[in-house]
Amino acid sequence: MKNSLLAFAIGLVAAIATEVRLAGEVSLPPIFSDHMVFQRAEHVAVWGWADPGEVVRVTVARQSAQTTTPDSGRWTVDLALMTSERGPHVMIAEGRNRLEVKDVLIGEVWMTAGQSNMELPLQQCTRSAEEIRGANFPEIRLFRGPHAPARQPQSKREGHWVVAAPATVAGFSAVGYYFAKALYAELKIPIGIVDTSVGGTPVETWISQSAVDAVESLRAGQARFIREVDSYPDRMRQFGIEFGNWLKALEREDKPAADPKVFAEPKVDTTDWRTIRLPAKFAAVGCRMRA
Repeated sequence: MKNSLLAFAIGLVAAIATEVRLAGEVSLPPIFSDHMVFQRAEHVAVWGWADPGEVVRVTVARQSAQTTTPDSGRWTVDLALMTSERGPHVMIAEGRNRLEVKDVLIGEVWMTAGQSNMELPLQQCTRSAEEIRGANFPEIRLFRGPHAPARQPQSKREGHWVVAAPATVAGFSAVGYYFAKALYAELKIPIGIVDTSVGGTPVETWISQSAVDAVESLRAGQARFIREVDSYPDRMRQFGIEFGNWLKALEREDKPAADPKVFAEPKVDTTDWRTIRLPAKFAAVGCRMRA
């Protein structure tokens, strides 16, 4: 028992020490990761986290900038990448530690946002199999992550960059993929697509809070949506209770036969089955649910 407690204590101290050490390290959000595409522009922001007072320097495509981390712990630098070569490059972010982001390109970056029409993956489209087989575009990349709803703007979004290839494009946003492909054919430069679409979301979720606050109808819609989200778990539990009671009251509970073969077997005897004309109401053709 003593040995177990000692091992636990040593592990706990080690975990705390690791946490303290990691807290001081320069870190980047997932959007700055291998295979990423930077927008070619005079002012390109790169941000991350470090201890307050830590000097952080970022370098990519022969451009470099540094800053001192403020008290908030979040630092930002500005890079001039308008005339930089397309790459691939390695981006280096360093303070007390050094991070390398490999296979970085510089070109055009677009965001695909909206609902299910934008989220629809390429593999569900007409003639997608042929398109996927020929999708060999190493300079087209997609950033995609899991759905992560939040009520406030976030500085970090989980996800990773994927290079367009037959093994990867099936899950691309179809609209995003075809747009990137057309843009690449016209501009002949790397194209990055950041896919943030979420099917079924209301329009208020894609409008800034300041814009929503300025329009009464949008404020009302947002408030209604938040109330529905907050009450959803309780409403679903109540629905389950009420639906179960409804089934019992109308004798419509699903009670499978003890032996499904009596009606589901391919060779089942149907000589005593009646023919009915559809569509028809259940009760109108003489049917009744029975236990």
